[in-house]
Amino acid sequence: MFGKCFYCKESEPVCGDENGLLEGAILQLIPGSFAKYRSPWQRTYKDNQKAEWEENMNYCDSIKGKLSQVRLLDLIDASVFDFIIQNGDRHHYETRNERIVLIDNGKGFGQPFTDFLDILAPLYQCCIFWDNHNSMIAVTGWYWNH
Repeated sequence: MFGKCFYCKESEPVCGDENGLLEGAILQLIPGSFAKYRSPWQRTYKDNQKAEWEENMNYCDSIKGKLSQVRLLDLIDASVFDFIIQNGDRHHYETRNERIVLIDNGKGFGQPFTDFLDILAPLYQCCIFWDNHNSMIAVTGWYWNH
């Protein structure tokens, strides 16, 4: 089983094992509604056309005035999560009470031995993150071990 998207291939199942089986998930109904937005770091999904963020390393400066700082920091958090699961397909995001809710992670885990660093573009272009990440990095020692 594989998705239908620009990057999906039959040779790269979503989470299939050697027998072609997929792991399950638990779903929870969250009452209320979500607002949906296009990601500022959305890919073009065209072979011959790059998105502005792919060519302009100062791209973050152009969107800082369009997003609240909380929204920008949440998008950077989402990019770190997406990098961990290698989900390079977050073209939209949803919010609830002005905070980002990560709903669609379907393209994640597709190529476990390949790191697509451009997923971290929000982090390396904006160079900011929530203060509590300093504590996490200090406790885990991640920075010093990599």
